[in-house]
Amino acid sequence: MINKTFLDGVENALQAGGMTYFITPYHLTTNPTVNSGATRDQTCTGVGGIPSGALAVWVAISITCSAAATSLNLYPTGGSATGYPQVSAPVASQFFETAILIPLSAGGQFTAKSNGGNTVMQDWYIYAYVI
Repeated sequence: MINKTFLDGVENALQAGGMTYFITPYHLTTNPTVNSGATRDQTCTGVGGIPSGALAVWVAISITCSAAATSLNLYPTGGSATGYPQVSAPVASQFFETAILIPLSAGGQFTAKSNGGNTVMQDWYIYAYVI
C-alpha cells in the first residue's frame, strides 16, 4: 500500500501545473550495503539537475540480498516507512530489478531500510522527478 498523503501530494502538484520531468539518467549510487535493520539516506536534489522542491524521483533499482524474502522500504528521510513503497527480493543472492517512484523529504532525501537480510543497492539511476 502506498501512503495516501504522498499520492495526494503528487496529484495536487500535477493538478496545480506541476509535472514529471525526465532527465539524462543520473547514477545515484553503486553497491552500498544496507545491513539488516539498518538504514541509508540518499540525497537526490541538487544532483543530476534535480531541483529543490522535488516531491519524488523515478529510480531504476537493482538489489541483491543475503536472505530470501528480504524487503527494502523506501520513504522520505525523517519520516516513517509505513505505507510507502517497498521492494522485495524473493530469492537470496539473485539480482532483482525494478523501477519505482520514491517520495522525497522536504530536504530532497529518501531513506532505504533493509528488513530481513543485508541488502546491496546495486547501480541505481534516477530517470525523472516530480515537482
